[in-house]
Order: sequence, then C-alpha cells, then structure tokens
Amino acid sequence: MKRNKLSGFARALSVMIVSLLIGVAMTRFVVSQFGMIPSWMAASTRTMLEALRVSEPIGVEDIMDASLLATLVVCWIIAALVMFTAARFTRETIRLFPLFLAFVVGTYAGGLLVSHWINDVLLPPNSIGWNLDPAAEPEDFFALYLLCLHSICWIGVLAILLGALTLIHRLRTRSHRKTESTIGK
Repeated sequence: MKRNKLSGFARALSVMIVSLLIGVAMTRFVVSQFGMIPSWMAASTRTMLEALRVSEPIGVEDIMDASLLATLVVCWIIAALVMFTAARFTRETIRLFPLFLAFVVGTYAGGLLVSHWINDVLLPPNSIGWNLDPAAEPEDFFALYLLCLHSICWIGVLAILLGALTLIHRLRTRSHRKTESTIGK
C-alpha cells in the first residue's frame, strides 16, 4: 500500500517538474522573441504591485521581474493543463509513465519547432501588418500572439501524434485478435 502512495507521489512530483520545465521553456520562447515588456503588461503589473501595497517605490526592475514571473506562472499553468489532458487521453495507448513523459516532452519539442517555423518563416511579424493602430506599440500584443501560437502548435502536434498512436493501438489490437482467432481454429 505504501508503495502505491509513494509511486503516486513520485508521479505527481515528476509531472510538476516536467510541467515546470516546459513552462520555463515556453516563457523563454515568449520572452526571447520580444525585447521590451508590452505597455499593457507593465501597467497591469504596476497596478498589481500597487494593489498588494508594496511599501517600497516600484522600480522598472520590479515591474520586469513581476511580469516575467507572471508569464512563467501562466506558461506553467498551460503546460500542466495540457499534460493533464494528455494523460486523460493517453491512458489506453501509453501505459508506462516514463513513456508518457517522453511523449509529452517530444510533442512539446515538435510544437516548439513548428511555432518557430511559423513565426520566423511563414508569418514574420513585418509581413502581415501587425500595427493596425498607429498609436499602439508594435509589440503590444506580440507576447500574447507568441504564447497562443506556441500553445496551439504544441496542442496540434500532441493531437496529431495522439491520433496516430490511437490508430496504431487499434490496428495492433485488431491484428492480435485476428492472430488469436486463426490460432484457435
């Protein structure tokens, strides 16, 4: 009984660690693509720090650190939700937990490559007229765009490979049933 509890704890801890690492990688992807903090993020971070009644004066470094932490938390939550959903859908096809973690990390790497390709080659920011409002900063919504692009690419690669795994699992099960039925005759 203790072994199952420890195993459950080890699984939960490994999912937390892997989702944190994926969240850090997502944050790095989003932050590395745009140079400055968008004005809406700086304003909302300043408002949040003022609402928390920080006694010291709020400097630029505090705003940058808090917005980076907020981006990390959002990316970590997205990674944990995607991993939880993937765990629900892969129960039948991937039975070993280390293989599940490798599957999630592999699909994340695939999604990262696809999102880099879309962002850098297919739809570079200068080609589609990002700045619809002349008064807005060019990168006002670029961080949200990158986060959504990266998440959608990861979920897309995950869904495609999950569909392929399900198809392979069904074909394999069907071939085992045919083999068993011909052996029994």
